[in-house]
Amino acid sequence: MWVRMRVSWVSVVEFVNANGGNVSGCLRDIKNFLKNGKLEQVVAICKSCTPNALGDLTLTLKNLSGTIFGTIYHKVLTEDGYG
Repeated sequence: MWVRMRVSWVSVVEFVNANGGNVSGCLRDIKNFLKNGKLEQVVAICKSCTPNALGDLTLTLKNLSGTIFGTIYHKVLTEDGYG
């Protein structure tokens, strides 16, 4: 499993770099980046994605630094203006 994760992560980093991005920081630091207004995007591999009864998606995201859990609210998926 670890080898697949590492190969997948290398592909993610190469894609971001090829499109002018920069991968830095750790998932565990997201709250600090948000608080300081320094979070442009989150780059991670989706380990799992499950819909709930309200139409939201519950996610498990993973990168080499760890795993975080979150929710994408249904309005982001169904309404314009939440890009």
